Amino acid sequence: MNADMDRFRLADTNFLIADAMPASSEVTRNALYDLGVRNFTIVKSVAETRKKLETNDFDVFISDAYLAGEGTASIVTDLRQGNLGNDPFIPVIATTWESTIEIVQELVSAGIDQMLTLPVSTNKISQTLTALIEKRKPFVVTSQYIGPDRRKTRRPEVQQVPQINVPNVLRRKVTGDDGGVSRDEVLQTIRNQRVERFAYRIVYTIGKVAGLVNDQGQGTMTSWLSDLHVTVVELTKHVSDTLYQHHQTLCETLLEVVERNLDDDSPDSTEIETMQQLALSVQIGFSPDETSTINAAPDISATKAGNTLAA
Repeated sequence: MNADMDRFRLADTNFLIADAMPASSEVTRNALYDLGVRNFTIVKSVAETRKKLETNDFDVFISDAYLAGEGTASIVTDLRQGNLGNDPFIPVIATTWESTIEIVQELVSAGIDQMLTLPVSTNKISQTLTALIEKRKPFVVTSQYIGPDRRKTRRPEVQQVPQINVPNVLRRKVTGDDGGVSRDEVLQTIRNQRVERFAYRIVYTIGKVAGLVNDQGQGTMTSWLSDLHVTVVELTKHVSDTLYQHHQTLCETLLEVVERNLDDDSPDSTEIETMQQLALSVQIGFSPDETSTINAAPDISATKAGNTLAA
């Protein structure tokens, strides 16, 4: 066994390896075995991978970028978004024979933790596991991404997104230390921050729509309204399990207004004004200040929404 890994109880861990090529999956398995891992599940297709993740608990997920020609980035995205399996925080290692910019960007954007070039060596995977155990990156939440924070610098003009220390089942399993992180609290924080990011995106997009009407924007009305619709649908779908659930009516009102203008290349001024009023309500209502948003709920979600519908 690798001396650096002796201090970790890797024999207690359970690894899922997704690789359509028996030769490379065997190399990966043997490297892990040399480090002390004893429990493996090996799958070869996207469908089989999804089934295993949905019905079993794993401590680490190692997946090739492609399984029989089918990309696996969507699996990672669904894991991180909470749409697949029971653990959106599972450590994910992506593998690939060819580290092109396109492949790397796709997998990083999906929310992987680490990336390795095949075939993997025992030393490289030892370094990777050590980093996941001892120096795992905190997560961030945006309107389109949940996963490790890879920002090198922060631009002052961009909305600041806080870092979140997430549960690390691998660390807990091999060291007995859970980091003092509550899974339920972190999940709730992520749910809340996700709808806050949706709200921020909605305000931004409605501003772009209004800019086009005034000949001051870029892009097309169709593209911005489509973007707006997708974001409002997501906000409406997810708001019920957050501290902003009292704004469900506001979300549904905004969705109704957007949908009736979705196929209109030039919404009239009344409709634009209605969307802007609702954007203001969203901006106020989805403030991270829990007390103020709850106190404002009756006025924003009922009175304001009612007025804009009447308009």
